[in-house]
Amino acid sequence: MIASNDFVFVDHLVGEAEDKKAAKGLAALCATEKHAIAIWAASGIIGNGGFQYFFENGLSAEAAAEGYDAIGMAETADIFRTALSLFPNGKPQTDWEEALAFIRSKENLFNTLSSVVWNSEVEMVSRLARYLRESASPISRLTNTTTNDSIATSTPHQ
Repeated sequence: MIASNDFVFVDHLVGEAEDKKAAKGLAALCATEKHAIAIWAASGIIGNGGFQYFFENGLSAEAAAEGYDAIGMAETADIFRTALSLFPNGKPQTDWEEALAFIRSKENLFNTLSSVVWNSEVEMVSRLARYLRESASPISRLTNTTTNDSIATSTPHQ
């Protein structure tokens, strides 16, 4: 079971980082914020539809892998790199119908990779919360001003 205070904490800070990204652009984000957004989006999307949905939404496997590496989850990071490496030339086809056909031709393998990500969610939430709390970036300063009351209404990422 996921510690609800970690989940709500991470969800709130990722929401803050997403708002900053929308207002100021990706370049305004620090590495910690980019990692948090990439991990949270990847976990939510894969939780809803596996790697097919992940690639359909145009998310970056390398950004997710870098994020997982940053929080100390190298095995999960490698899952993203493995999923990407399955495609011809190491990237999904630009034509979505071709990419979808390819994913479906390797459906069992992509499903197996997705299950590793699903099964790592509890650890991911805990490690991401710790990473955000310990970060020396601007996002970590929110930890000192954010209370459980102010984040209790956050929406889950899935």
